[in-house]
Amino acid sequence: MLGAFESLWVVSEGSRLERVNPETGEVIAIVDAENRAPAIAYQSQALAEFDGSVWWLSKDTIYRIDPSTNGVVDSISLTAPGRAIASGPLGLFMICCAPVGQGGEPVLYEVDVAAGTLGKPIPLAATPTAVAVGNEVVWVTETGEVGFLRGINPRSGELISELGMKDPNCPIEEGGYVWCLRDSPQGEEVIGVATSTLDVGHQIALPNPLLGLSATDGVILVHSGGGLATIDAATGQVVSQPTTMVEGALPSAVAFAGGRVWLAYPEEGEVKPVSGATSNSDAEAPPDPSLSGAALAESLGLELEPSFTADCNYFVEVNDVGEGYCLEGVGTSQTERFVIGSRLKGHEPTSAEVRFFEANEAFTGLSPDDPAYESALQELDAARRALEEEQGATATPGG
Repeated sequence: MLGAFESLWVVSEGSRLERVNPETGEVIAIVDAENRAPAIAYQSQALAEFDGSVWWLSKDTIYRIDPSTNGVVDSISLTAPGRAIASGPLGLFMICCAPVGQGGEPVLYEVDVAAGTLGKPIPLAATPTAVAVGNEVVWVTETGEVGFLRGINPRSGELISELGMKDPNCPIEEGGYVWCLRDSPQGEEVIGVATSTLDVGHQIALPNPLLGLSATDGVILVHSGGGLATIDAATGQVVSQPTTMVEGALPSAVAFAGGRVWLAYPEEGEVKPVSGATSNSDAEAPPDPSLSGAALAESLGLELEPSFTADCNYFVEVNDVGEGYCLEGVGTSQTERFVIGSRLKGHEPTSAEVRFFEANEAFTGLSPDDPAYESALQELDAARRALEEEQGATATPGG
C-alpha cells in the first residue's frame, strides 16, 4: 500500500493494483498488467514511488506505472520472486530472491530506471525481510538464527553497519534515525538507530504485537495490536499513545494519503481510513464523574449508533445488540477514554483499574536509559499486582 500522486495505491485480493481517491474512498483506476501475481512476503513493500512513477513488485516482475495514464509503461522480469521494493534519495532498490537454502541466495539490487534493468547484485548474508533507502545508506533487515539490521553502501557494496537483533523488520529512515521493529526479552519494540553514529538511540515499548511502521514529515506511525501511536522522529518521544481498540483482524500495512492514515486489512479485503492518530491537545476536560450512561453520552455530545456502521477507532459497545458510542477524540489520554467507556457501560472504574491504566500509559514509550524507566516499571508492576489481587485474574492493558 502506498500514498503517492494524491492517491492511495493498493494491491488488492486477486493481485489487482487499485488506485483509490483518499477523499472519497472510491476506486478510480485499476492497473492491468500481464501475468500479474500476488506480491509475496510483505504487502507494505510491494509498491514504491520514484522518478515520477509508481513501481509495483508483483512476484517475479517489477511494473512501472505512469500515474497520468494509470498504464504500465515498462516492466522488468526477475529470475525469482522478489521480496520488497523501496525508494529514497539514493534511488530505487529491491531485495530478491529465494530465502537462503531454498534454491537461491538473496541479493540487493538497484533498479536502473532509465534503462529498465537491474544493476549489479549485492549479496546478502541471510534471509531479507524488508529494505529502506536513506540519504547515504540502504538498510536491510534479515532474519535467521541471528537477525541483523545491515547498512550497505550501494555504490561500493561495502557493509557500513551490522547490528544483531532478534527478528528485525520494517526499516524506515526519518529524522536522522533508521527505525525498525525488533523482538526483545520484554516483547516487540521500536528502535531508532542514529545514522550519524550507528548507535541505538531510542528503544520504545508499545502494546504488542507491533505490525508495521510508516513515516511522513518527521513523524513515525506505528500500528500494533494496541492501536496506532505516533513518535517524533527527531526526539524519539511518543507524541500520542495507541488510540485504536483492535479486535478481530489486524492490519498488514499502513500508509499516508489525502491527509489521513490508511490501514490495509487483507483478511477482510478492505482498506480503512483512520483519524485521531495524533494527540488531541484541544480536547475538553474530563466529564462530570457523577454522570454515567445516557446522561454522560449527552454531556459529551455522543450519539448511540450500531457498531457495524461506525467509522471509528475507539468504539465502545454498551448493549447486547451491538450499539455504542465513538470515543475517538474524547478525552486526552487512553486512561480517560477507558474511564469514560466504563461509565458509559454502567461500570464505575475502581481505583486499581485506573491506577493500572495510568501506570501503563506512563511506562509506554520509555526507553531503558530514560531516568524515569525503572520507577515507571516498578509502578506498573505494583499496579498490575494490585489489579490482579482485586480481580483475581491476570491484567493486560486495554482488557
